[in-house]
Amino acid sequence: MDSDKKKILIVDDEVKLLKMLKKALYVDQDFYEVILADNADKAIEILADEEIALVVSDIKMPGMSGIELFAIIRVTCPNLKVIFMTAYATDMIRKAVEDNSRLLLMEKPFNHQQLREMIHEILGEKKTGFDGVLKDIELTDIIQMCCLSSGDVSIRVSKGLKTGIIAIKNGEIIHSECNGLKGENAFYEIISWEGGKFEILKDGDFQVETISKDWKFLLIEGARLSDELFKENL
Repeated sequence: MDSDKKKILIVDDEVKLLKMLKKALYVDQDFYEVILADNADKAIEILADEEIALVVSDIKMPGMSGIELFAIIRVTCPNLKVIFMTAYATDMIRKAVEDNSRLLLMEKPFNHQQLREMIHEILGEKKTGFDGVLKDIELTDIIQMCCLSSGDVSIRVSKGLKTGIIAIKNGEIIHSECNGLKGENAFYEIISWEGGKFEILKDGDFQVETISKDWKFLLIEGARLSDELFKENL
């Protein structure tokens, strides 16, 4: 890993969310490195050993809370900014964020694109759009992260001459199309591709809705169909 690269520490007791955030931020690997901690005590150890440029922390955690962690950071790293993630934002928390220039607030559920933009703004890296190459990250992981974040985005996917689009609204897959196909058939076709490139657009085109099934069902069914296709080609 590039030693000159800025480092971001993400703290949350939900390990699944930590991993998904790291995957979502992977496309910015040229700008910063992501380090994970599943509790505040571990975060303090990392802060003592690493030069961290930004902390992104949940507030409500077992043991030491995010607020208690910030109190320690305020003393040990007086210039370090902290983004609080929480689904339980109170007026007191919002007031604390307003009164402290080193604190920012991201209320759950949030669109991970918003988190990326906030990170780039804090670190002084201006970046628009969201693109990447599907190598060490699966398209299904990207889709799952977008749905869990309850975001409104479109994912444009390409592989060779094939292109497709998956539209997500309020955390649900509502439309897909590729090479003349629309709806579920297009979605299953896209996620069957091995490798490729993707681009996540912040604002999707939601004029057409061709899919009504739950996103979890779609991913499970897509995996089943891909397995069947793999067995047929053996």
